[in-house]
Amino acid sequence: MKIGIDFGATTTDIVAINKKGIVKGISFSAKKKYGVETLIKKLGFYREQVHGGIFVTGGKSSLLKKYKHIGEIKAIGTGGSFLAKKKKCLVASLGTGTCIVNVNNKKIEHFGGSGVGGGTGL
Repeated sequence: MKIGIDFGATTTDIVAINKKGIVKGISFSAKKKYGVETLIKKLGFYREQVHGGIFVTGGKSSLLKKYKHIGEIKAIGTGGSFLAKKKKCLVASLGTGTCIVNVNNKKIEHFGGSGVGGGTGL
């Protein structure tokens, strides 16, 4: 199982996935500041159950050196193509920012819009 966490401007989203798809996902207001280990517990798992890695993106996630940081565009493309079970697709991320990402096998490119919302929901 892998864990992905997006520390967004308005929400913090956390998801657990395995090869079949989403195991469980939850969202919290970004106003509530939780650490990674606490978020995993709120998802209903223990750190020991995570064998595929913990991946973080968004906000100040690059400051979390202990975990694997993924850029916003790559996270949107990788996650969307995984969920769609497609190697070639356009992925739209709709939140406080709207971003479209082109996925062509392992090549992921920003197509349009912005992956950064700017906290308009705060």
